[in-house]
Amino acid sequence: MSLGFTGERIVPGAPDCEPTFAQKMYQEHLARYAFAAQFAQDRDVLDVGCGVGYGSQWLGKSGARSVLGIDISAEAIEHAQHNYFHPAVRFKAQDASAIEAEGGYDLVTCFELIEHIEQQSLVLDRIKTALRPDGLLVISTPRPLDDIRTHFHVHEMSFEELFDLLKERFAHVEAFFEVNCFTSYVGSESPSKLDRILSISDRINLANADYFVFVASDAPIGERERPSPILTLNDDSYILTLEKDIDVLRGAENYHLQQIATLETERHDLTEASHQADQKIAAISEIKGETSAIRATVEDMRQQLGQLTDVGALREDAARAAFLDAEIARVRTEVSELRTLLLDTQNRLAKSEGDAHASLAAKTFEAEALQREAAHLRSNLAMREGELDNVRRVLADNGNRVAELQTEANGLRSEVARLPEMARRCSDLESEMNAMRYRLDYAESTLTRFRRSLSWKLTKPIRWIGRTFKKLTGGGKA
Repeated sequence: MSLGFTGERIVPGAPDCEPTFAQKMYQEHLARYAFAAQFAQDRDVLDVGCGVGYGSQWLGKSGARSVLGIDISAEAIEHAQHNYFHPAVRFKAQDASAIEAEGGYDLVTCFELIEHIEQQSLVLDRIKTALRPDGLLVISTPRPLDDIRTHFHVHEMSFEELFDLLKERFAHVEAFFEVNCFTSYVGSESPSKLDRILSISDRINLANADYFVFVASDAPIGERERPSPILTLNDDSYILTLEKDIDVLRGAENYHLQQIATLETERHDLTEASHQADQKIAAISEIKGETSAIRATVEDMRQQLGQLTDVGALREDAARAAFLDAEIARVRTEVSELRTLLLDTQNRLAKSEGDAHASLAAKTFEAEALQREAAHLRSNLAMREGELDNVRRVLADNGNRVAELQTEANGLRSEVARLPEMARRCSDLESEMNAMRYRLDYAESTLTRFRRSLSWKLTKPIRWIGRTFKKLTGGGKA
């Protein structure tokens, strides 16, 4: 059985998650379990919100007497049972607000769960009840940002909020923090433990923490073995992937800017066409009015001629009749000319309508191309949800805009009536670009922070030599 990646929990090896992103998130989560494992030796452990179970297995491998991993998702528990077996570990589908074991555990771990639930105080009460009198709780939560990190979070807690809730329930609370670092390793083999860590950054402190970690107990924590700092090592694949992502986002930004410029040009052209059409319609109306007046004059002349039945009178008015005949001929000529003008005007209007239909067809083709591009971007950006969240909703809006473009139809008047809608779509695209620029700036600032670090500069020649060596030796394979 294999779970897909939704963004709610980490699933190592998920086929639909970008590998370097998944490895980076796994690195963050495993660091917290490695920290808590220092308290797990020969103890009964409850892992609340265990997800797919890799952390529970780590606690079992670290010497815990027993581990029970619970999670509200039955699918996650089934995945854990199939993929993270350990003799000391068992898994159970259970709501954290319904923990029933009273005084049954020496250690409770609760990582990245508290921000996902509404009943935060109740869950802490249930955890306190599950601990033995001198038991320990190790709990963590992400530091709140200006925008909520993901829609799966109900309430992201500040340092003070969680600290105060723990102080209300435990006599002793100690605070730790987790900062995700870019590291460089020098050694003869892959290490299982690091005894020497050299910090060259002044940002590894609580103010810049990515996560808050608390250890709470009713027994004095200082009397136990003091936990050591934990550092999980990874390579720089994720940073290199970010560089590629920035290039992709820049390309997408340029493409959308071109789309906005094209729509602005089309809007201007359609506005001009609308103005010309209004002028033509006004001219046609004027011609129709003149034609009606001429027809009325001709009919009046015919009635006057019908009344002239007296032959003598006709002879006396021969000159007038000849004049009237000439007038009728002139009027008929004018009517013919007006009909020709009306026909020409109608032909030109039909041609304008044909041009508008052709423009709509071209725009529909471009909209379909935009939809295909949106699907491609959606596939890529879904794998960057941690850094580029909300982009998927922006791409989903592209589908709605494509559907709206396809409903534009049937004549120049309908197209003209929808000009305000097109203006609003242009505004939506501009808002979308602002959101994408914000995500791009965030990704670039992250990359810049790593690039400005001394370790990045010092190891640049080494990384170049490593990549060159792999190319020359066929990827480093024997």
